[in-house]
Amino acid sequence: MKICTYLLAIFLSLGALFFAYNLEVMASDNFNDVNYDIPLTEIDPIGQTGGGIDGGVGALRQILENVADILLFTIPILAGIALLVAGYFYIFSGGQSDMVGKAKIIIKWNLIALLVAFFSYGIITIIASFF
Repeated sequence: MKICTYLLAIFLSLGALFFAYNLEVMASDNFNDVNYDIPLTEIDPIGQTGGGIDGGVGALRQILENVADILLFTIPILAGIALLVAGYFYIFSGGQSDMVGKAKIIIKWNLIALLVAFFSYGIITIIASFF
């Protein structure tokens, strides 16, 4: 159970990094400049420009697509690491049934995670089509 907790913490941390990576910021502006001015006439309300993300629905669709991309990227990597751990438990079990049982459980959940990763993009695309 601790392994699942650690893997979940790593997964959520990586997810936060990917979401932060996709945010648009005004990194080229110098906010410390005394003459810095925010042109209020150029600020568009959400969904009024017709381009980019169209308000809350477009943002939700983009978030769902980002989640699918994260799942497609991270879960196979974590599943490969978990498969190595399961192989280690299985090879070095020395006939102990509890270690063999742990290895089989890890392999079972590993396969479930891979199925979720590979079907996540399709599932999220279907969900996003309703919005």
